[in-house]
Amino acid sequence: MSGVAVVICAYAEERLPRLRQAVASVAAQTVPASAVVVAIDHNPRLLELARASLEGVTVLANPGPRGAGEARNAGAAAVPGASTLAFLDDDARAAPDWIERALPAFEQPRVMGVGGTIRADWEAPAPGWFPAEFNWAVGCTYPGLPEQPAPVRNLIAASMFVRAEVFAELGGFRRGFGKQGARSRPEETDLCLRANARWPQRLWLHDPAVAVSHAVPPSRGRVGYFLSRCYHEGRGKADLTGFAGSSAALAAERRYTRHTLPAGFAAGVREAAGGGGAQALARSAAIVAGLGAAGAGYACGRLLAGAGHVVEGEGR
Repeated sequence: MSGVAVVICAYAEERLPRLRQAVASVAAQTVPASAVVVAIDHNPRLLELARASLEGVTVLANPGPRGAGEARNAGAAAVPGASTLAFLDDDARAAPDWIERALPAFEQPRVMGVGGTIRADWEAPAPGWFPAEFNWAVGCTYPGLPEQPAPVRNLIAASMFVRAEVFAELGGFRRGFGKQGARSRPEETDLCLRANARWPQRLWLHDPAVAVSHAVPPSRGRVGYFLSRCYHEGRGKADLTGFAGSSAALAAERRYTRHTLPAGFAAGVREAAGGGGAQALARSAAIVAGLGAAGAGYACGRLLAGAGHVVEGEGR
């Protein structure tokens, strides 16, 4: 066995078919997982259905506060003997060599964890106006991330491997802080920033070869969802600055807004000018709108913090 325990959190009954696919993708790994845990987040009916239909895995309920981070904590607590924890979303499918590709990173003592490519698996054709630079809005990796194995500030929880000892020392994901429904609060960024502060000489690694595909339903290809998701991401980053400070919490975002977004905007304009049509120009417009929505969310979050609204989440 690999010593890698896989934790999949789930919360919605309608995503049960995708959950089954996620579990099947882990079962088909070229290097087997030592254990697979499915953590159900406050949905008794889904808990019942998962226990009845999933074989070869441990299915348990999240006993803590509602949220993806606390569900993952519950799953991690169920595998105390694992050397590495791997987190996978319930609507993601791991490539057959997902675990095999991740393991070499841990031969480097400085590496605390590794993540990689999260490909968008659109259930309907991707809308022509949707800019790849905003793939994060549908839970996927985006242009601007390293194209070869390289250190990054933080991993993405839809697909991430973490040394179990690092996860335990940090106390897991911050209690009460994380994604709940439409509200996006980046618990994985918080976890990685806390690790960076505690062990500045160590690193998180992005390796594009460590790959999964992530389902994107048609509802996430609507302009309203796009703008809402960007707004809530901004709100979540504002909350994060209350724990980590703006310098650490926004360092990667500053590079993204100064380099990745302008490059994407210019590419769309050039394509449109060269006969690429209205969709190319629409992608450039969407970049501006998405950035504006995220900025509005961040400003609102900071205003609320300044007015005395306390950011939830226990310190670790």
